[in-house]
Amino acid sequence: MANRPRLAIEACGAGYDESSSQPASVDYFWLDFLHSLHQAGEYETMLAEARAAREIFPDESSLVAREIQALAATGRVDDIDPLLRLVQERSAEPGWNFGRTAQFTAQVLAVHGHGAVAEDALERAVVWLAETQPGTELHAYVLYQAGRLDEARAIVDSLLVEDPDDISLLGLLGVTLAKAGDRDAALEVSARLEEIEARPYVQGRPTSNRAGIAAELGDLDDAVRLLNEAYSLGEPYSSEERTLPWFAPLQGYPPYERFIEPKG
Repeated sequence: MANRPRLAIEACGAGYDESSSQPASVDYFWLDFLHSLHQAGEYETMLAEARAAREIFPDESSLVAREIQALAATGRVDDIDPLLRLVQERSAEPGWNFGRTAQFTAQVLAVHGHGAVAEDALERAVVWLAETQPGTELHAYVLYQAGRLDEARAIVDSLLVEDPDDISLLGLLGVTLAKAGDRDAALEVSARLEEIEARPYVQGRPTSNRAGIAAELGDLDDAVRLLNEAYSLGEPYSSEERTLPWFAPLQGYPPYERFIEPKG
């Protein structure tokens, strides 16, 4: 959360007892541990630990997703499809179902330079969600990610009717408009998110979404400034920021690279 993955890795190691009869929690140990390993660039260790965690929790698709992320990072892309098929064969879990796993796979493959394989995973996510969860936020997200912007916007607009102040939906609307080239409309959404940031308990989430809008608009300086502002307001740092599609324009931009560089 504070961009200090090596300290997090040390803390996880100090708190892990292999002899315990109670396995370490997936949510409060393994995912944090694997996340920190990825953030620190320790991809081979991440892969080994993800596989070890899956032996303890074979039904946890969230751990399958982390193994996929490690495979993408280490270039073992041929080993990813069997894992996606494994998740697809399971019943639709409320969290890491096949649609979410395939979408996440596309993100991590893209950021690690495997564009063609990423496109295939994304198309599989689009098809699965259209059949099983049409009209959901995740469906809109993958449509945006796939560049099907009119379809994505139609879903987001319909969802915002029920909750016009939903921070996540407004962020998705803003980046969709920005990617479509509608600068004025995207900036209107950004202004709305700025208003919401003044409310209690939002802790930088609207500002982080504004950073995504700025990045998609090509306003790279503003995007990095807003990211720094978001984390000063309480948004937890996450190495997943690098994989989010709306931050793709920031890849290789020196101020952004300095921002995401681990601090300890």
